[in-house]
Amino acid sequence: MSVKYLKVDEKGRYDLRHLQELLTDDTTLVSLSYVNNEIGTVQDIDTIGSIVKNKNVLLHLDAVQALPYFNMDMSKVNADLVTFSGHKLYAPKGIGLLYIREGTPLEALISGGEQESGFRSGTQNVASIVGLSKAIVLNHTEKKQYVSSLTAMRNQIIESVLNGIPDSILTGDSFNRAPNSASFCFKNINGKRLVKELSWAGIETSSGSACSSAKDDPSHVLSACNISNDYILGSLRVTLGRYNTQSDVNYFLKVLPVIISKMRNSKYSQTGNKAFISQEDFKNKLKKKEPIQILDVRLFNYPKFWIKDSIPIPFWKLKNNLYKLNPDSETVVICHHGDVLAPETQQMLIKKGFTDVKVLKGGMAGYLQNISHLR
Repeated sequence: MSVKYLKVDEKGRYDLRHLQELLTDDTTLVSLSYVNNEIGTVQDIDTIGSIVKNKNVLLHLDAVQALPYFNMDMSKVNADLVTFSGHKLYAPKGIGLLYIREGTPLEALISGGEQESGFRSGTQNVASIVGLSKAIVLNHTEKKQYVSSLTAMRNQIIESVLNGIPDSILTGDSFNRAPNSASFCFKNINGKRLVKELSWAGIETSSGSACSSAKDDPSHVLSACNISNDYILGSLRVTLGRYNTQSDVNYFLKVLPVIISKMRNSKYSQTGNKAFISQEDFKNKLKKKEPIQILDVRLFNYPKFWIKDSIPIPFWKLKNNLYKLNPDSETVVICHHGDVLAPETQQMLIKKGFTDVKVLKGGMAGYLQNISHLR
């Protein structure tokens, strides 16, 4: 079996000409998202359905991000399989829904019983099923007002950020986007660090920053959209929900420019070589036995590996244990995935007078690809 990936444009919209080129007599299934979960772009589902069905190929749509905001008449959605998730509708977490068009050939996932029309045997989670059903009904009843409120707040965020923060860009489609989604990239900003700073201010967001990956790769979504290198690591995903208010939006728009300005004026670089050391360079230093100070700041003893001669100090104990470190030594800070703890530690050490501090890209998870130095 082979898998082929569909190209997108700079807004994250599927390249429909490429889709037509990829469809052959051997194609068995096309699986696409209705709404991109990272940048909020809404796809042209009607055209996609026509292209795929004209080739008599099965079409699956991931509509997890679509059901809360769009009216979905399944008799008009030209797809064979459509998946939904309850938690997006404030239903119990862990419950989902699979729409199967009559006549679609499927094999049982778990055999042995006749539950769920024979497709998946096992005791059903009745409470969650009822919760999902009720959530869908309530959402359908309240959808028009709900979506209108979200769209107004989303538009205010987008307009204010683009007009008020220099070197900021909107990611995703400007018009065909989910009503709850505002996503940006900021030039020369560490997105993961930005998320942490906003969290300290009481605002929960997310980022496609490289620091969240063990391989230290930028977001594959933003890479596919050809976001420039100056911006791609500074991504910020802002999603609104049922309980957000206008005062929440006003507070966010007040805090965000201040935090970005502070980060850009920081004494150390938020991105680039001044702040980070690659796995390759780090391993070469170990191989050459260079005199570096390795500070492991994981919150938990996981994974249960430690680099030889490293100094393990949990982040929450760091301030009271700085005396164990040499401020004049070249220091490499390691967390599990790189994450936000390592950049935060770096900033703390620099403020305390440490002269040369870098964060290991990818953290311990990336390092485990070579275990020759573990103890």
